[in-house]
Amino acid sequence: MNSYFSITIVMSISSMGVELLPFPDKMKEVIFSCKIPSFLQDLFEAKKFELSIARILCIGIVIIPVGFYFVTKHWALNNIFGVLFSVVALKSLNLSTTRTGLLLLWALFFYDIFWVYGTDVMVTVAKNLDLPIKLVFPFLNAEQEVVKSMVGLGDIVLPGLFISFCLKFDIDQAFKKHTEIKSFSEI
Repeated sequence: MNSYFSITIVMSISSMGVELLPFPDKMKEVIFSCKIPSFLQDLFEAKKFELSIARILCIGIVIIPVGFYFVTKHWALNNIFGVLFSVVALKSLNLSTTRTGLLLLWALFFYDIFWVYGTDVMVTVAKNLDLPIKLVFPFLNAEQEVVKSMVGLGDIVLPGLFISFCLKFDIDQAFKKHTEIKSFSEI
């Protein structure tokens, strides 16, 4: 399980790094490409794998903190990777309609009520898995013991997805209202 999460963290964060870091276009050119076998495409959620010099550099940069996390299991690195996972999820997911987003939020609401407050399944799983699937916040309680509070990434991603959809809707409405606007920065 740790190796799967390690690969997932490295590949998702390095692809985000290639897009965000100011690499020259020459470094972003694909130098190696291979088709992923069809039986593995669902597992990797991709049809082909492409490498560029920028991607190799980003992979090398990301491997160091990922290795450090899986050796130390430090809460701060867990939170950094959790936030980055949330950003990657928000970037890659897309809602088709507002109704879909609303239904998703209501389903999450009832899901949380049942699995978090009705049973101890979610809390047990979250406490026993040392993977970046939650944000962890340590604090001192009344007895001066360090205890940890946590928030699941689903509680961040799904509302964030709906908020990003609402922002997209507002931008689309502004473009319809003001046809002379050419870019988002002019609004």
